[in-house]
Order: sequence, then structure tokens, then C-alpha cells
Amino acid sequence: MLVGSAAMLVALSLSGCFAQETPDATSSPSPSTTPVFASEEEALAAATEAYGNYQELETEIFGAGGTAAARIEAVSTRAALDEALAGFARFEHDGLHSVGEPSFTIAKLQHVSPPAGNGYDVVGAYLCLDVSGVDVLDSKGTSVVSPTRNSIQAYEISFDQQVGSSDSLVLSSREIWTGADLCD
Repeated sequence: MLVGSAAMLVALSLSGCFAQETPDATSSPSPSTTPVFASEEEALAAATEAYGNYQELETEIFGAGGTAAARIEAVSTRAALDEALAGFARFEHDGLHSVGEPSFTIAKLQHVSPPAGNGYDVVGAYLCLDVSGVDVLDSKGTSVVSPTRNSIQAYEISFDQQVGSSDSLVLSSREIWTGADLCD
């Protein structure tokens, strides 16, 4: 299944179903490790800010038809970066651009982990992305969005520490969540 920016295109143009699973409970690091954040509230605030930064830039790039896509490197890394660049390239190749802005809510913090020395997968969460205010247009200005699309999609997201920062995050993965419906 497509993930990342390509998943946004899928969410914009298709509808989906949710299986019935229960999301993982938030886990706490063991007492012998040092977490990046002093509390889950701080981790949630940092994740919300980081995803907001990612979404703002992603929206700009999709709005420009996928051009100047390398800018997304400032707010994403690893799988999220690769998938975003692939989605932007598809938009540019297909002559698509978006109008409008999505909104999001972090539905639940999944985990806050110590960085384990590498800064990877520091925070995980479940996100609800609402694309009801977004349209995708072809080069003639015709909408390519399916009229039966599911406008709200759940994602499982992860963040890494931003290089050179002890408490700033960048999006490292975004996968469609097929578990329990978190976005009621």
C-alpha cells in the first residue's frame, strides 16, 4: 500500500476501510534510560509541532505541482522523506497540483522512547488527517479526486530527533493505519 506523500494522494482520491484492532498503548522507557522529553505532554507538543511543520511544507509543494521538492528534507527523514519525494515526483510527472489545506489531529501518543544513541524512532503516534478541504487538479483544472473518497484517514507516524537538536523532531515514517478507527 502506498505510504507517505503518495498516501496523501490515495487519501485524497480513494476511500478506505478500517480493520478492527486496538492501537498499542503508550509505553514508558525503562527507568535506566533517559527519555528525550520530560513528559508525554512535551512529546505530544513536539510531535504536533513537527507534523505541523511537515504538513505546511508538504501542502506548499503539492500546491506547486511537486516542484522544489527537496525543501521537504528540512522536516523529514528516512522513509517519510523518500515517500514524500516519490509523491511529489508523481504529482510533477502527472501535471497535478493541489488546492486547499488538510488538517490533522494527533489522536494518540503511541510511544516515547529514549533515542538509543541514534536518534531514531523517538516518538510514535496515531494521526488523523482530514483532507476534506483539499482538491487535486490536473493540468486542465479538472478534479481527479474520487467523489467517494474517505476524507479522514488514520496514520501511524514516527519521528526521529532532528540532527543537532535534543528535543526537535522530524517525521521519519507515515503509514496508513488499518487498525481500530481512531478518527471518530
